Amino acid sequence: MARRPNTFQSGAASLGPSGGKRARARAYNMQRPADVKRFYDSRKWRAARLNVLARDPMCGSEGCSNLATDVDHIRPIRDGGARLDGANLQALCHGCHARKTVREGGGGGSNT
Repeated sequence: MARRPNTFQSGAASLGPSGGKRARARAYNMQRPADVKRFYDSRKWRAARLNVLARDPMCGSEGCSNLATDVDHIRPIRDGGARLDGANLQALCHGCHARKTVREGGGGGSNT
């Protein structure tokens, strides 16, 4: 009986032409303005994010029953929303967060 060749590839080459999810996230973060990048890399944001995900482990979008992975500003910072106020933060799954961001015309962490 003939053996099937081993097709496993390790590293980024096995994740397709974009280099995979981590590489795309890294590229996205590199294009953010420096002040926005500094905020999302801060200890205060990481702590607030973990608190919101612990408080609300499920996606807060109506009709969605997925686990939350992202923390969203209900009122965007650029519209005067508080950066670290738990009342302005909600837990969403990645898909719902991406749809909300597109719907609001946001993304890239723009403050303008």
